[in-house]
Amino acid sequence: MKGFEVLIEREFLSFGYPFKTRSGNCQENAMNKKNYAPVFLLFLDCIYQAMIQAPLAFEFNQKLLKKLAIHSQTLKFGTFLNDSEAERAADNTYLNTISIWNYLEHYNKVQKYRNELYDKDNTSACIGVNPLSSKLLVWKPFHFRWFLAIAVPTEEYPNDM
Repeated sequence: MKGFEVLIEREFLSFGYPFKTRSGNCQENAMNKKNYAPVFLLFLDCIYQAMIQAPLAFEFNQKLLKKLAIHSQTLKFGTFLNDSEAERAADNTYLNTISIWNYLEHYNKVQKYRNELYDKDNTSACIGVNPLSSKLLVWKPFHFRWFLAIAVPTEEYPNDM
C-alpha cells in the first residue's frame, strides 16, 4: 500500500493536481462548475477496473479506493485540500490537518484495506486491462453506495437510517 500512497502523493499532490478546484468542493467553486473535473475519481475508477481484471496484483482492496474517493470530496483530510503544494504550505495544511495516510496508519486501519488475494510473488511488471466494454464494470461500491446502504443492508452497507 505504501507504493500506492507514494504514487498518489507524487502524481497528484507534488505535481499540483488542483483538488480544491477540480473537486468542486470549495465554496468559491460551488456556483462555478466549469472547472469541475473529477480526474482523481477517474484515476481511482481506472485502478478499480484493473483490480477487477487482475485481483492478485494489488496489495490493497476496493475498500481503500472507495475510502480515497469519498474523502477526496469530504474535506476531512488535508491530503485533498488546496490546489498546490504552495497553497498547502501557505495555509499550513499539513500542520493544521491530518493526512489520510496518517489516519489509516494511526488507527490501525491499514489491515482493513489489505487485499487477501494479493500474491507478491505472482505479479508481472505490467498489468494489462482489457478495454472491451464487456470487461469494464460500473464501480458499484462507490457510485451506488447511497442506494446500497438503504436498499441492501449488509455489513459493509448497514441500514441504520
